[in-house]
Amino acid sequence: MAAPPGRPLWPLRFGILCASTTLPRWAADALRHLLACGAAVPALLILDGAPGRPAHAPGRGAALRAIPFRIYQRLLVEPRCRTRRPVSLERELAGVPRIVCAVERRGRLSEPFSADELAAIRSHDLDFIVSFASGVLRGGILEAARHGVWSYQHDDERLYRGAPPCFWPLYDGRPTSGAILQRLTGRLDGGIVLRRGAFKTRPTYARNVDAVHEGCTRWLASAAAQIQRGDLDALQEAHSPSDAPIRRAPGPLELARFFLRQTRRGVALLAGLAFRYDVWHVGLCETSAAELVGEGLTRPVRWLPRPGAWRYLADPFVMELPEGPLLLMEDYAYRDAKGRISAVPVGAAAAAPRVVFEAEEHLSYPFVLRVGERFACVPECAEGERLRWLEWDAGSGTLVQRRFLAPLALADPTLVEHEGAWFLFGCPPHAPQHELWAWHAGSLDGPWTPHPLNPLKSDVGSARPAGPFFRVGDALYRPAQDCSRSYGGRVVLHRVLRLSRDAYAEERVRVIEPLPGSGYPHGLHTLSPFSGGVALDARLRRLSLAAPALRLHVLLAERRRRRRLAAAREEREP
Repeated sequence: MAAPPGRPLWPLRFGILCASTTLPRWAADALRHLLACGAAVPALLILDGAPGRPAHAPGRGAALRAIPFRIYQRLLVEPRCRTRRPVSLERELAGVPRIVCAVERRGRLSEPFSADELAAIRSHDLDFIVSFASGVLRGGILEAARHGVWSYQHDDERLYRGAPPCFWPLYDGRPTSGAILQRLTGRLDGGIVLRRGAFKTRPTYARNVDAVHEGCTRWLASAAAQIQRGDLDALQEAHSPSDAPIRRAPGPLELARFFLRQTRRGVALLAGLAFRYDVWHVGLCETSAAELVGEGLTRPVRWLPRPGAWRYLADPFVMELPEGPLLLMEDYAYRDAKGRISAVPVGAAAAAPRVVFEAEEHLSYPFVLRVGERFACVPECAEGERLRWLEWDAGSGTLVQRRFLAPLALADPTLVEHEGAWFLFGCPPHAPQHELWAWHAGSLDGPWTPHPLNPLKSDVGSARPAGPFFRVGDALYRPAQDCSRSYGGRVVLHRVLRLSRDAYAEERVRVIEPLPGSGYPHGLHTLSPFSGGVALDARLRRLSLAAPALRLHVLLAERRRRRRLAAAREEREP
């Protein structure tokens, strides 16, 4: 349970087990996020006096077999990996007490720390130890801190154990690559998982290493903040039950097969990108929210009229005005690579949508909410780096900007009021598909405070919002996009278990697949329940010889617009 309101939150004390204060960049970033969050302070450096010796040296045959892969890593992978470049933390860790331990690894079950060393570590009264050391830790060190030893594993341990990290998902063609932050136990690869994430598998090994390692650098800070607030649920989880086979470095034949697969995938990817473009469209379904949770989309969809060539409609939301529900949506035109907010009455959905708000930047995801007698819209406008607060003006039949809600650039901003507080959810620019962040405030006027557990999720399959929160009975639900295979591939519904200023938890309850036979079978990324049903959008992938020129046109138009917006910001904020 979280700490009661008003209780002082003292920072946790943690130790760092490493070979030196020079660490790979991803590890340095993880520690810097931990130091910056204020939930923990470094109290001890535990330096390995004999670094670089693995717990189990490979046999001669295995070492020879791995030589081609080692050469590939050294020449083509390591130079391209930003996250593995060495970074010194000597300045940040200056003044932290240090212990140099003569860590000896004589056998699989041996104790690498002596009794004197363990006594010295325990004397510093640590809450947890972060391990960046190589090799297997066993014995008394695992209990030398109040909440144990925490360590990263840059693979999904349910599928892959061993080495090299981030390689085998790419080799096997999996859409996602995983990682965990775990509390180590005596069972090999059977720790207590504190954080788990899934990231879209990148097309090259170096990029995949960077994506996975960068994606989990904030987990230490998030887990420490959770423990600091007295929420010990994560520490009570069962040990990971993984019995996945242990992988080793690929041999020559596996490496050759890997290169062949990569070549084939690269050609297919380039061909698809070159001659394909996406068209989204909006429809209405008379499915209720309760049916959506229980059965999914089981009724026919009534599609709006198509808006014409080189234009599409997406991100539908319904504003339930006194005169009748109004459907708001993104109205995207390829001609200038920009979205506007258009509207059409739900009862006259056969009519052509009309533009009700336009800005210099690209607009999408017109999230709607009612506050008293006012009807408001908070669209995504990440290029402007501020969230606009728009209100419906019945006289003009348009949206009018009243103010800025918050100085945030977010993908798919989504608001919900819960137990006397407002919460703002969305994905930040550095992780627009796999990190879910939240802010909270006492009112819509702010100020907006970052949630201490940010990121709440790191999962390309269920992080990005896909429509408004909605209730069925006493249960609160959150739709999310599954972008693991493609952006907006399908929608995942979650039941919110806990939502407060200090905690967040949800569970998956249903996956809503794209609609076969609907004319738009290739994606689904927004579901907006309202009193008359559900508004949704779906995607059709079209092939065209004009797609390469269209893609270049969009790229150049977006670049010109970003330059104009940057110049305007410089004038506004000299």
